[in-house]
Amino acid sequence: MRSGPVNGVEYPNTLRGGAPPRRREQTCVMATDNPLHNLMDIICNLADAYTTALFVLQPDAETLTLRVHQSLSSQIKIDASFKIGQGLLGRVAFDLKPLVKDFSRETAPKLELYRRKEDLKSLWVIPLMDDDAMKGILYIDSKEQYRVPTKVQKMMTPLISQLLWHLEQETAPVSFAGEPADFAALLKWCRFLAESPDLRALSERFVHIPKNIMQMDALAVVWFDENGDGRLAASRGWGTGLKDLPLELGTGICGQTAKSGSPVLIGDTRNRPFVLFAKNENVGAFSSILAVPINFRRDPAGVVLCATQRVGGLQPVDLGRLLWMTTFALQSPALGAQEREAPPARRYLHTPHFAAVQSVSVEDEIFSPDRTISVLSIHFTNLDGLARKQGFEASETVLNEAATRLATVLPQPKLVFKAGETTLAVLLVNVTGEQALALEPEILQALGEPAFSYGDTQYRPDLEFGISAYPEDGDHLTALLVSSLTRIAPTGDNVHA
Repeated sequence: MRSGPVNGVEYPNTLRGGAPPRRREQTCVMATDNPLHNLMDIICNLADAYTTALFVLQPDAETLTLRVHQSLSSQIKIDASFKIGQGLLGRVAFDLKPLVKDFSRETAPKLELYRRKEDLKSLWVIPLMDDDAMKGILYIDSKEQYRVPTKVQKMMTPLISQLLWHLEQETAPVSFAGEPADFAALLKWCRFLAESPDLRALSERFVHIPKNIMQMDALAVVWFDENGDGRLAASRGWGTGLKDLPLELGTGICGQTAKSGSPVLIGDTRNRPFVLFAKNENVGAFSSILAVPINFRRDPAGVVLCATQRVGGLQPVDLGRLLWMTTFALQSPALGAQEREAPPARRYLHTPHFAAVQSVSVEDEIFSPDRTISVLSIHFTNLDGLARKQGFEASETVLNEAATRLATVLPQPKLVFKAGETTLAVLLVNVTGEQALALEPEILQALGEPAFSYGDTQYRPDLEFGISAYPEDGDHLTALLVSSLTRIAPTGDNVHA
């Protein structure tokens, strides 16, 4: 026998489910046609719980909010939410390990779920995982018993599977218009990074990259100021030794990546002595390392460094995904504000360089028999003359601005990258060769006016185009790029059979 409010209904001296004599203020609305509510009611009865609550991960991938609950308490916060890593529930979401607490020898803490402290005897918090990606957490507490019976734990397994299934139906990723479904999750996360309001938010978002996008055991975000002094902005998985290390530009893989602007991928670190952050570091043993620069040659220059304990845990495809993320991060207000305040400096294509794309296994992400793909090469025939007169930096500035202009006229999804000192290449998804050639007039207009400026010099490009298509001209990116480069011809002379 239990008494007290259940779903906002008073059940004095009756079993749950008995006829309620009167109604009081509701703490949870029970809808018999809502499967999540019904599942939570079953779990609440099975565990003889005081409260059961389902928290779901929000699109920002760092906040969990209360989705549905069943409780005998009138102190439930309907708008309860918490950040990953903060508080008791947040630590479970961060560690991704179930937590069982017995309060027979200690006092139960005040929890995010309640408006005031409850006299609990036990609680059970379970991360809801689907393919190594956290969807939410299930919270169960009790005022009746100090432990969760083994039988109840076993019976809970199929109910948790049903919870996950229903959450998956609610939160299944939806492709953006014109984008392959394979890219939906990655591009959604990249756009979330691009919306970061400041460096702190950007750093925290990198630390919480969803596991369905990238998996690692440790990650750190470091920013270097104009004097070369580094600051650890956010991290996880490195232990306690990282926070006190002196971080300097050019020191260790982290500092060297920021200095050179080149990513580093070491799939197997065994028998290869190296320094990650600083000499005499004690940050743990890792077998696979990946470091990617952000905002190279600007203030602040940054590095995202991640590691796994498993040999080969980080692959070229992970490098590619992280390059996408850092590319989108360049467009965020966090770095946009810094760029406006900084003096003019050498700019870089806001897209991965071809050398990185080659090793990214783009084929695994894009190429499939039911998809049309084209590569359009754009050769600036008179750009080498500008480079001879004004230096290499002038041609780089033109290519950067040209890539930005192309982004406004070419259809999504696309990948723009540098294919040579005077050539850009564009990978176009769901665009045929003929359709790509039809874009020539728009490209000519976008790159023709206004003229490109470098100091007092005005530059108007002379352009030639080359085109290739999948699968006619190749079944991987390198073959398509080579084919398009060999077909470069004056405007209007290019054809694609």
